[in-house]
This record gives sequence, C-alpha cells and structure tokens, in this order.
Amino acid sequence: LEYSIITDKTFCFVCRLFGKENSGKGGHSDPAFVSTGFSNWKKATQAFATHERCDFHVGCKEALFAFKTQKGVDEQLDDQKSAVLKAKEQVRLRNRRLIAQLAEVVRMLCRGGRPFRGHDESNDSQEKGLFLEVIHLIAKYDDQLQEHLKAGPKNATYLSNKTQNELIAAMHNVMLRKIQGKLVGKRITIIADETSDCGHHEQLAVVIRYAEDDGSSQEVFVGLRRLLKTDAQTIFNELCAVLGDLNLTWDQTACV
Repeated sequence: LEYSIITDKTFCFVCRLFGKENSGKGGHSDPAFVSTGFSNWKKATQAFATHERCDFHVGCKEALFAFKTQKGVDEQLDDQKSAVLKAKEQVRLRNRRLIAQLAEVVRMLCRGGRPFRGHDESNDSQEKGLFLEVIHLIAKYDDQLQEHLKAGPKNATYLSNKTQNELIAAMHNVMLRKIQGKLVGKRITIIADETSDCGHHEQLAVVIRYAEDDGSSQEVFVGLRRLLKTDAQTIFNELCAVLGDLNLTWDQTACV
C-alpha cells in the first residue's frame, strides 16, 4: 500500500501500476485502491485484507513479479539475435551435410566413369539416371536427406544437372590445386595423345610426369581437352593452356 498526504487516502501500489495490464484477466478492480483512493479508515483493516485476497490484486502481483524478473530490452534483443544465429547455423550445417553427401555420390560416379543422367528424370520414371537413383537410395536410410527431398525448397534441391556440373568443377579445382602444389619447382615431361570419342569429337589426353623428392617417378592425368582442329598449332595452344592451369612454364618442361 501507499499513502498520499495531500489527499489523505491510500492506494494499492501494484494495482495502480498494473491495473490496466491485468484488466479483464481475472476479478474486478476496486477504484478505491486504483484511482480514487481509500479513506474509510474505520473499515480499513477488513478492506485491506479483502483486497489482498481478491483475484485482481493477485493478478497484479504476478504482473509485478514478471516485470521484475523479465530480461531487459538489450538482453531480449541479444537472445533473439542468438536464436536467429543458431537457426542459421543449423541450416548451414544441414546444407553442408547435404552437399557432402551429393559430393560423395558425384565422386563415386566420376571414379567409375559412370553416366550421371537418365533419359527421363521425372518422378514417375524408372530410369532417372545413376545420380538420382543413388540419391533416392541413400534417402531411404537417411531421415534428413529424405526430409530435404520431400519438404525442402523446390528452388534449392541441389539435384539439377547444373549442380552436378558445379560439383564436378569444384572437385576438379581441388585436384588441380593439389597437383600444382606437387609440381612447384619440379622438372616435368608431358605425355599427350589425341583420339576421337564416341561422338566423333577429337579429345587430347594430357598426362604430366615428374619425379618425387625420393627419385621415384609419378604420372598424373590432368585432363581431356577438346580439339576443334588436329593441326600442330591447335595442339600446342592446348598444351600451353594446360601448363597455364598448373602454373607451369615451358622452361620447366624437359620434353613432350
């Protein structure tokens, strides 16, 4: 309770502060303790006891306790920010795990020289191609992948041929950087040969041979290059491009 010397009346502190917030939640407010003030001193003891037990006063006390124990605005904002960051991190980790699974499938198919795509990749097709077939097989035993395929965003399934090609290109870049690291400061020889593929396109296969620090020789396949012509200048230009990709020069090349 609080007492006003000017009006010679008493008020209920918690009901006056939280009366509007608690209005309609339970019980009825007594204007004598909220707005007009209480001054019937003969019945003060009984009135105070009755007011203390009423639902409205109890509700206001609970509102006061909640106000005292609640976090400040800055703390609430920090909590909200932390919750948002945590949710984003969970999404990032889930997407990273998904990409890792897709990359493993791509790596397996590349190592085996297997075709990725089928003639009909629709949902009802029985021959979607090895990539999609393997992904759906894994999804049978992986709840997160299965949820992604069923309820994930349709504009970010990561199953398109574009994503497949991007994963292949990313793996190529990683392998290229590793090969570059092994060839730093080393003398090399180039082994190259051209042949036509099943589509009658001329392809130039390029292999780099180099010596390890222990003297053992190593050969690494660095790629196929499409040839539009098979004359000497075109082949030389492609070999120059291969050396450029590996940060090598002709000065490091012993022979071709």
